[in-house]
Amino acid sequence: MKFSEDYSKLQDRLFTTIRAGMPYYAYGQKIVCETPTQTFQATVLYYVVTNLLELPLRLIQYDTDNPVSSREELITWIRGLYRGKAPGPGEPWTLYILERLEVKV
Repeated sequence: MKFSEDYSKLQDRLFTTIRAGMPYYAYGQKIVCETPTQTFQATVLYYVVTNLLELPLRLIQYDTDNPVSSREELITWIRGLYRGKAPGPGEPWTLYILERLEVKV
């Protein structure tokens, strides 16, 4: 799972990530997470298919490391990560909850 930045949430033992579309990873699956400066393992603890309009604003702010932007600004920013291939904000998105493992990859 690639991350475009070294988000502060990635230092937390439990962290979230919002991904476009339907789930790709399974419950309990161990995955490799890659940022511009680090690689580590995490376990998928939970996921839910939702949409960006239903997620709490505070959760989106945490997930994007942006505690002051509005929902509209954050949705535009998230969708921009997909270079025009993102579903609409009311279409399916997957929210994952992951547990960071201390094993170095």
